[in-house]
Amino acid sequence: NLLQVFSSDSTIVEVEDAINNSAVRIHHQPQYDLYTGRILGVECLARIRLANGAVILPQHFIDTVENSRLAAPFAHEIASLACQQLQHIRCQGVHLPYVAINLSAEQLAADKDLAQSLTNLLHEHELCVDDLEIEITESQRLDTGSDAFETIHHLSAAGFRITLDDFGTGYSSISTLVDMPVSGLKLDRRLVSKLRRSDIARQAVQHLVKMGSALGLKVIAEGTQNVQEDISLSELGCRYGQGFGFCKPLPLDQIISFIKRPPVRR
Repeated sequence: NLLQVFSSDSTIVEVEDAINNSAVRIHHQPQYDLYTGRILGVECLARIRLANGAVILPQHFIDTVENSRLAAPFAHEIASLACQQLQHIRCQGVHLPYVAINLSAEQLAADKDLAQSLTNLLHEHELCVDDLEIEITESQRLDTGSDAFETIHHLSAAGFRITLDDFGTGYSSISTLVDMPVSGLKLDRRLVSKLRRSDIARQAVQHLVKMGSALGLKVIAEGTQNVQEDISLSELGCRYGQGFGFCKPLPLDQIISFIKRPPVRR
């Protein structure tokens, strides 16, 4: 695929055109059991495909979109695609427990009715609240009393499972776990990547995993690169992973094939 990068000045126009012309795409990256290779679910990652075949990856547009009038419409488009494709996957006889979507603080603040909108989407596609997980990405601090924080509580009250993304390197802290109704956390890939060369990183991951387990949270290590890294994480008590070492993000047809024939890890 051809990758095309746009300046921030043209990004909003391109993304709005993509939403209006059904050119937004999602790829699916599995979250899996480090011990067995069992697929827990998939994270849905945004792409934009242009008429000329060029593909824009999220790192080239997502920050601009999240700080614009398109924050809420784009989030809705990704959620809609996630629900449509999960329904399609299951209609193919493929077992996939859930799909996960990313929402930023800006997107949470931009749509106070998000919990109801997502619930309506699930009903439209004959899905339930357990089928859609919410991963909160922190591009800014989530303060108690903020619009974003209020939306998170509405999502939790509606039954959605909420995971803190990039935990260990961003704004998230232990107080966030206390104040926010989360059911999981994802260890940042920058921390995971240092495991094999840093004793401090290993100790930090081990303590974060222990803390998460003590709080009853599902802990996922992001950015896993190979089986040896999976083994190292397993030795530190981490049970779940996500990364290119297991599977890169795949379009719909390819993720269906992958789920049917996942690699054997043990």
